[in-house]
Parts: sequence; C-alpha cells; structure tokens
Amino acid sequence: MSLSLPSSSAAAAAAAAASTSGSSSSPAAASSSSTTTSWFSGIVRGRGDKSGTAKLSKSSSMAGGGSGSGDYGGPIKGKNQFRGVLFKYGPKSIQVAFKTGEYKQQVIFIGGLTDGLLATDYLEPLAIALDKEKWSLVQLLMSSSYSGFGTSSLKQDAQEIDQLINYLINKENSEGVVLLGHSTGCQDIVYYMGTNAACSRAVRAAILQAPVSDREYKATLPETPAMIDLAANMIKEGREEELMPREADPCAPISAYRYHSLCAYMGDDDMFSSDLSDDQLKTRLGHMAHTPCQVIFSMGDEYVPDYVDKKALVNRLSKAMGGAEKVEIEHGNHSLSNRVHEAVQAIIGFVKREGPSVRTEMLRNMKSLNQLLQMPEKVVIPSPALSPLHQWRLSALTSLVFFLMVVVWSIDGCTIKSFIESWRFNAYSIRLTSHGDLTSNTTNPLDLNPTRVKFSWISVEQEQNFTANVLKNWLAPGGEKCREAKTVEISVPGIDGKDLVELTAGEIHEFRFQSLDDSGKRVCIGGDYFETDLSGENWKSRPPVKDLGNGTYSLSLQIHPDFAGDYNLTVVLLFRHFQGLKFSPARFAFNKKLRNFKLRFIKKPDVVLPELRRCDRSDFDRDVWSGRWIRLGKNDECEISNDGRYRCLPDGFRCRNPWCDGAVSDLESNGWVYSSHCSFKLFSGESAWDCLKNKWIFFWGDSNHVDSIRNLLNFILGHPEIGAVPRRFDLKYSNPKNSSETVRITSIFNGHWNETQNYQGLDSLKDDGFRELLKSYFTEETGVPDVMIVNSGLHDGVHWSNLRAFTKGAETAARFWRNVFDLVKARGLQHPEVVFRNTIATGGYARTLAFNPSKMEVYNGVFLEKMKGLGLVSSVIDNFDMTYPWHFDNRCNDGVHYGRAPAKMRWRDGEIGHQYFVDLMLVHVLLNAICVR
Repeated sequence: MSLSLPSSSAAAAAAAAASTSGSSSSPAAASSSSTTTSWFSGIVRGRGDKSGTAKLSKSSSMAGGGSGSGDYGGPIKGKNQFRGVLFKYGPKSIQVAFKTGEYKQQVIFIGGLTDGLLATDYLEPLAIALDKEKWSLVQLLMSSSYSGFGTSSLKQDAQEIDQLINYLINKENSEGVVLLGHSTGCQDIVYYMGTNAACSRAVRAAILQAPVSDREYKATLPETPAMIDLAANMIKEGREEELMPREADPCAPISAYRYHSLCAYMGDDDMFSSDLSDDQLKTRLGHMAHTPCQVIFSMGDEYVPDYVDKKALVNRLSKAMGGAEKVEIEHGNHSLSNRVHEAVQAIIGFVKREGPSVRTEMLRNMKSLNQLLQMPEKVVIPSPALSPLHQWRLSALTSLVFFLMVVVWSIDGCTIKSFIESWRFNAYSIRLTSHGDLTSNTTNPLDLNPTRVKFSWISVEQEQNFTANVLKNWLAPGGEKCREAKTVEISVPGIDGKDLVELTAGEIHEFRFQSLDDSGKRVCIGGDYFETDLSGENWKSRPPVKDLGNGTYSLSLQIHPDFAGDYNLTVVLLFRHFQGLKFSPARFAFNKKLRNFKLRFIKKPDVVLPELRRCDRSDFDRDVWSGRWIRLGKNDECEISNDGRYRCLPDGFRCRNPWCDGAVSDLESNGWVYSSHCSFKLFSGESAWDCLKNKWIFFWGDSNHVDSIRNLLNFILGHPEIGAVPRRFDLKYSNPKNSSETVRITSIFNGHWNETQNYQGLDSLKDDGFRELLKSYFTEETGVPDVMIVNSGLHDGVHWSNLRAFTKGAETAARFWRNVFDLVKARGLQHPEVVFRNTIATGGYARTLAFNPSKMEVYNGVFLEKMKGLGLVSSVIDNFDMTYPWHFDNRCNDGVHYGRAPAKMRWRDGEIGHQYFVDLMLVHVLLNAICVR
C-alpha cells in the first residue's frame, strides 16, 4: 500500500488530528495479523521488578488542547504540557516512561539520537487523536536517550524496549502495542523485532518515521573516513568499548563500536542506506514482513543527501519489508515539524487499521462467557432469567464471534486445523499404533516411566507415504474440548520435580510426557512442535521426539559410555498444533522453555554399544539421521585471530576412532566433530583433489550452497584467496599444487529465477528462461555433471501459502528434473548422481519466522519423497540434523546461514567473530557422499 500526502497547511493541526478518522487514501483491508488476547500466551505475568509509578493529579485544570475523551481532562494540558502517568519500567534511573490516558492499548514512541521526552512536534496532537480512539501514547527514556547514544547499542535499546512492554503487560494489562520509531528509533524497532524477545509478540504493528541512513549523512562530513578507520582499528585491537576522540561526535561521547555501527558500511545501524543491494536490505529488513508496518518518508528530509532518489529508496525499503505501507510526505522535514497534520493523519489511520481490533473484544467476551459456563459446580448461585432483549443480544454476539473466528481461522487455507500425524524424530514424528486413548478414563494407570531397551544406537526413520499422511491428517477434526485446547505446559512423570536424574550411559532411555492446557487438563491431540537439546561439556545432540497423536509424546535419550557425566536436557515448545506451518507463523510462536532437567549418565562396565563404522555408500540411503556432536579436544585459551578464524588445536590434531578419520583441527571447531549412524572422513587437500579431479559438480539450491562452495575452496582445495562466490556461476578451479588437476563447479541459485531476488523457491521453475538455463548444462556436447547437489531452500518457506501448495511445487520440480535426466539418458549418457542435502534448521531469531524449523523439516520430507519417488536421489545428507544442536542461538549462524566467511567483526549476537565450523563439517560430509565407495 502506498499513501501520498501532499503538502497542506498545518494550521489547527491539533484539532484536525483529534478528529481525524484515518488516512485520505482508500481504506486498507483488515489486517490479517490481528488476533485474540492470546497474543501474550507464553509471556509470564507478574515478573518481579523494581519499577514504580507516579500518577499525576486528575484534578488538574483543563487547558488548551485538552479535548480528550477520558474523564481526566485529556492528554494535553497546554503547549508542551502532557497529562498522564510517569513511571519507572526498570531498575536503572534512566528507565522512565510517560503514558497518557489509562487505556489498554498503547503506541510507544521511540526517538532518535539525542532524543528524549517531547522529541517531536507531532506528539501533542497525536496524543489527542489517540485518546479519541482509546489509545495511550507512551514516551520512554532509555540508556541511549539524550547524550547516552554513543555508549549504548541497538542491543541495549532492544532489551529496554522489551522491559517496557513487559511492564505494560504485567502492570497495566496491556492488550497490544504499536511501536512508532523516529529517525534512529526506526533502527531500534527493526533490531528489536529481529531478536524474537519474549514480549515482541505483543507488538501488533510498527511505524518507521524518517528511516534514514546515519552512514550516508555522516559520509558528507570531512572527518568521517579517518574516524571510521580509527574505529575499525580499535575494534580489531579489542578496544571497541573505548571512546573515540571528541571530533568523532561533538554532541556526545561515543565508543568505537557505536561509531563504527553508525558510520561504517554494513555496520549494525546501517539498515536504510540507498547503496545497499536488494539482498542486503532484505537480509536486514525482511523479518519485518511478519509485522504490519508503515514507512513514513519525508521527501524533504535534510538528513538524506541530495544525490539519493528518495522515492526509489522508500519503494525499495517497503519491498524489503514485504510490501510495507508507504507514506510519502512532500516537503516534510526530518521531524515533520512543518507537516504535523499529515504526520498525525498517517499515524492514526494506520493504528486504527492495524492495531488490535473489534475481534479482540469479541473473543475476550466469548472467553469470559466460556469461563462462566465452565465454573466448578461447588455452589449453585441462582441468577435472574435474561430478558428477551438480552437473549437476542447474546445470541447475536455469539453468532458474530463464531463468524469472525471462522474468517480469522481460514486465512491460511484452513491451516489452523490440526493435522499431521507425527513424522521424523521431532514433534511431527511417526505415529505409533496400539497405544490406546490416553485421555479416556481407565482403571489401569499409564506407565510413563523410563523404559530400558536393548543396547543399540538410537535410530529414526521417515514414515512411508509421508506426504500423503501429512495431507490426510491436515484437516483432522477437532470436536472434543480437549482436541481444541492449546498446550501451555507438560507433565513428565518420573523425573518432574527431581533435582538430579541418574541414568545409565549407553542405554536408550525413553520418557513419555503429556501436554496440558492452561487449566492443567490434558490436551488430547498432537501436533505440538517441541525443540529438544541434550548438552554436556563434550556432547550435543537432539533427542528424538515422537508424537503419539493424542497429546502424549515420547522422548528418547542416549549417551555413549565414553561421554558419561552431567548433562542438561532442555525442552522448548516452539509452536502448537502445527502453527509453524502457517504462511505467517511468527505471531503464533509460543517459544517457551518448559523444562531444563539436570541428568547424570553413569558408566557401567556391562553396557556396550556397537562401535561406529566409517560411512560407506549405502549409509547415505537413510532419509533421516539422529547424530551427535562430540568434542575430542579443547583449548580454553583459544582466541579469534585477526582474520576471524579459530585455530585452536595444533595442526594435524587427529580424530579419535571411531568418531571420525582425519585431522579434527582442520575443522577449526575447537574439537567438535559430527557423526551419525556412521562416522565421516575429514578430507585433506590431497585426498579431496584425488577425488574431485576432472569432476563436474552441479549445485542447485539456496544461498547456503554459496557458503559451502567458498568453504570448500578456502579450507580444503587450497584457494584461500577466493573471498566469495556469486549465487550463479560456472567455473573451473585447478589444484594449486598440480595445475593439471581441475574441478568444474556450477552453482545455480534456486531461491528465485532472477539471482538478484528472493523468495520464489521451487516456484522459480515457472520461468521459461530459468528452465532453459538449467537444461543447458545437461545438453552440452562434452557431457553432463557427475554429481548434482540439491536442496529445496529456505525461500520455499516464505513463498508457498500452505503445505498443499508446496507439495504441488515439489511435484513439479521433481517432474522437471526427471524430464531433464530422461533427455540425458536418451543421449546415451549417465545422468548425475543426486545428493539431496536437507535444508538447515534456522537459528536464533529466525526460529519463529516463515522458514522456521518446524516448517522446513516438513518441507524437507515432502521434497525428498517426491524426488525419491521419481528415482532421482542417490544419496541423502541430513543437514537439518547436523545444524539443529546449534540452532538455539546465533553463535554458529546468522539465522539463515551456518557458513558465513570468518571475520573479526561484531556478529549478530553482539560478540566479536562467529563460528563457521558447522558448514565446514557439512562440506566434509558432502565429500564423503561424493567420494566414498
């Protein structure tokens, strides 16, 4: 949506704002992101803090502008005089906020650099207009307010914004907030919404007013280049928190880190620069597509250099945020002090369209009614009969609520209905038969205690007819109350309440746990997606979870006796009732840690596991893996080098049988290595060239392939000079030690038929030119690729409206490649071996987005089944399982990539540098699939 507000007189702006009914543009469609009061499910109320409140007198005399609808005299007492509540939302003295009105819906204003309270002229008329709509305006002070911005950070701002929202929820019973950012406050909003903080689910919409580039403005100042170089050097020397010289910023003391963040290319604050590519903007702003967003751009902004095409820039920003609403205010300055009326008109119209709506009130009333109808029958309290008029109102209200619920729940093609029987080894696992109905009354108690099984390695399998079973159970009916309930807790008999649980190392220990609703009653339908993590000092793995289909789940644990010791078992409920598969799942994420058990595995001499053997060709037939990362060495004093690498172990530090074969030091993982149902060879440059010489490797997948190819070239094939490879290329590389040995590598990005764009996925094959490009590599007279490495990619998670649509896309893609290979066969040639590389488990903030792990795990299974069904797959590598133990934060990933190039720079999680060994391990596993016979 684009709104264009031409210049007009700002006279009587406050009165006009108070009476405005929205934007002058055509009405927007009702937001599909508005939901019920379950916005805050999973946000803990009543968390203790040191915040306090100071209420201003309600008896204060009214003054000009005090035309609010409340009984307290309105939000404005006079010019630059607000009436409301001043309160502390956190323990720091600066953590103070001011709120007008006593309403349960708030617009939170977040100012820019040097801003604090009363930062812009439009706040007064905005407060009046919001008061008319029963909204409060909240202005906050943060550590970065006024002159504090130079020693703070976006991360610190995000934490304090989260504290404020938490206060509003816990202390003020907030029913939803809209974030309004001005200038650098826009960066705060973008960063905060990408952190997946607990209270971010309360944000119903975001408004970015004056999202401009600090870097491009600073670049117009003569001292900036030298100061950027100084800041970069200080960061490299580990002095990022030290202050820059005064000339760096005369307004306030500023650290090397914050100066670099604001002024350097791709610094943390560099989000809105006109010279960023579409991909870079998408990477930085793309997650905002999951929140209704408005961009208000001042076409006369004095902080935007004259060379910038403002109209083109706002179009690109809107596109990067998934089609955010655009408002272009002609001749408006940075703070819109000369266009106050237009600013308020745009903001209030957007808030009315995108903020919590009448559906909230209807569904809250229905919830209250249900609670009344379901009260325990302890005491019978007679009540008068309803009059015919009240009966009619109740009937009409109930009918309307039901209709609205049907409308809301049908948005994603009925995907809210519970569905998939279990699969793989997560909560969507294989459904087990003959377990009985665990929700019915029975005289025999359910045995939920750990069950000893014979000593063998944990193994999992993907069920037969996986896609058909998924689609068959997608529309499984609800009906019973327990089948409509939502999980908020679990019960784990046998280990709940124990400080320490002792188990025998080597055995497979199975625990069943029951999902519970908010009243503590059993949920009797499956589909919850549980993330599990079993971690010790030298072991990390994902315990398999099986969904038994009736609200009960089975979790299996196993530790090799050589790694006996103390462990933590963590269980997180990420999504409920398969809501992670929805087109826009972020607002449905539960993402709550339900358990953190302390376990101690005891080594017993009579417990022996079969020794892992080296992987051979047949081991890559397995569709689903259940592996583990183990640590074979550790250097506690290892530090990142200036080139961003972690050379922690001595060169040639060898693996220990049977866990791998080769030099584990080459992984630069400080001793970590992955194995599954078999162990892998770690290739040296010589052994890799012996395998790859004169071969042609064809990659078709998402941008993770770009990282894997670069890591192959840098770390194994002896080409450290190659800093990056493009999304689409076809090149030959020679052995630096023997120029007669070459390998041809072709990479075709499948996220979009145009390699500069994103989020088409397998649907990129609808483009005729793209299909012909792919075919051309298989019709060359000199031959065809020896190996094809393929994955569906994260872009499919964003593109497809629902699972049924993706299934059709996967079928189309499989048929396309079957036809290509048939043409190869018709020429008398052997088609390539196809290595199906499962898509990664997205990490950290990305765990709740459109390509979340629950969705990508399903998409992996569907696409693999379609490809194997047409005889296209030679080998499978479960990169999802490999990445999963590292996906809970962003230490080893940027959310969507695990192999970004080493760099001694501040990473997404705030630390200097990042780990890249997970993708490097994948490269070695790929070589095993290609080379091992």
